[in-house]
Amino acid sequence: LMRCPSKNDDEVARFIINSIDSSHKNHRLTCDRLEVTLGSLKERYDGPVSLLLDEVDEFVGSTAFQYLSQAAKNDRCRLLLGGKGSLLKKMLEESNPFQCRVHLLRLEPLDETEAINLLFGPIRDLGFDIRDANNVRDAILRWTGKLPHLVQFYGHRLCELMVDGRRTLDVALVEQARDALETFTYFSDPLFKAKDPKLRFIEIGRAS
Repeated sequence: LMRCPSKNDDEVARFIINSIDSSHKNHRLTCDRLEVTLGSLKERYDGPVSLLLDEVDEFVGSTAFQYLSQAAKNDRCRLLLGGKGSLLKKMLEESNPFQCRVHLLRLEPLDETEAINLLFGPIRDLGFDIRDANNVRDAILRWTGKLPHLVQFYGHRLCELMVDGRRTLDVALVEQARDALETFTYFSDPLFKAKDPKLRFIEIGRAS
């Protein structure tokens, strides 16, 4: 949904449906017709349409997604939603329209080759140099556990630092990213928000 031109509910509905069927009538679609339209597509394709929607954080609380939830409940479509913190928080809310109709899928750690490609590939594509690549690799893999969202976080922060001045990635820059307030907040926020005070105390003690 990153390419969706607007957060307007009708525009979101049209963006989703036109990605499947860009017929003339769907260019005038309103979000309240989303379930009916998905029902028509179900009949055409002899089964519910599977919607793989990424970058949904800014949209998941919208009216359009309420209609999507209703459509999924009535087996007009199947949903696989990709996002970050906002999506997770919304899914955990007791009042959210997707409750009891979604399963949380957590990404497993990457293997070493996948993690290295995810980190170094975009950095090299942007034209940045990498000095002492083996030590940079070892540091990132150690601090991220090869979890894809953490590798991406470090890659994003490192690119920001290099865009701001330095054009070379080395261990010193990785340590600068590690020690930044943004990194501390990103890694520690789930610990401080744990509801169980005993769990919060134990986890914060481990982190320190």
